[in-house]
Amino acid sequence: MPYAITVVPKVAGDLGRLYDNEVYTYVDLPVAPGATEPTVHTLTLKYDQPISSWQLLNEVAPNSALPEYISLSVRDQEGAGERVVFVRSPGLARGMAFPQTMGKEWMVTIEHSQPIRLSEIYMQDSRKTYTTTQAIEFIAQPKTAYRVYLDSDRAITVNDQAYFRDLPNLHPIVIPITSLALITNPSFIASDRDNDGIPDARDNCPDVSNPDQKDVDGNGIGDACDDFDRDGIFNSRDNCPSVYNPDQRDTDGDGIGDVCDTEESRFTERHAWVPWAGMGAAVLVIVFLVVLTAKRQDPPTDGSTGGANP
Repeated sequence: MPYAITVVPKVAGDLGRLYDNEVYTYVDLPVAPGATEPTVHTLTLKYDQPISSWQLLNEVAPNSALPEYISLSVRDQEGAGERVVFVRSPGLARGMAFPQTMGKEWMVTIEHSQPIRLSEIYMQDSRKTYTTTQAIEFIAQPKTAYRVYLDSDRAITVNDQAYFRDLPNLHPIVIPITSLALITNPSFIASDRDNDGIPDARDNCPDVSNPDQKDVDGNGIGDACDDFDRDGIFNSRDNCPSVYNPDQRDTDGDGIGDVCDTEESRFTERHAWVPWAGMGAAVLVIVFLVVLTAKRQDPPTDGSTGGANP
């Protein structure tokens, strides 16, 4: 659905680059020289008619800083009052999600302390169908044949065209492929990130070693990387996997968290007499040292001064 963009304060460049579906074109959002506070730019996206959306999508150019904060409000029609959709949220690389909302004018407020090169910005329209495509980019030499193997771990749709960009102009160029033959890569090794012998494509914990693939609750997530007590710590690293304990406190250091430890493992706690025996021994040592010191300081009993004979 057609829409137009206005930016306050005004910026240089063609604002049409922000919705041309081309990530290599952009508009600069500058920062004032010597600014000590974040710069604020408000982009208003005006659609021909109200749309229903649940996501703001934005792209920045390669190596560009991200917005520090993004706010979003909406008007049902031109001149109507604004409704807040979300307030001052940290900026993300690919946009922000929110409850589905209807509106015609969408006001995006961007706060940034670094210059930003914004490539694309638009509202995800719930009534449109979006097509996702895959592409391969690499630096090729003229008059050179290349053989590209597909990753057998992933399902990939193969088209009969190859896409590349003509540097430095960055114009997209499409080269038809005259023949396409699917051949097996003899050097292919299935990805196994956790080295547990189970390929990632079939591993219910691809980043945590669990060769037994145990999944007691049958939720498709292996027990080793599941979080039964929802305390944010994987079972394999949780010292109380079935009891909520995000602090993981383990006073006796036996590997079992305090909240589910039924037996005290410290020697002094299991044998209550040990601390008392230690204190008794300390008292005896002190008494012995006091007596020994007193004997050394006693004067001679024969009336002599203890000095040497003349």
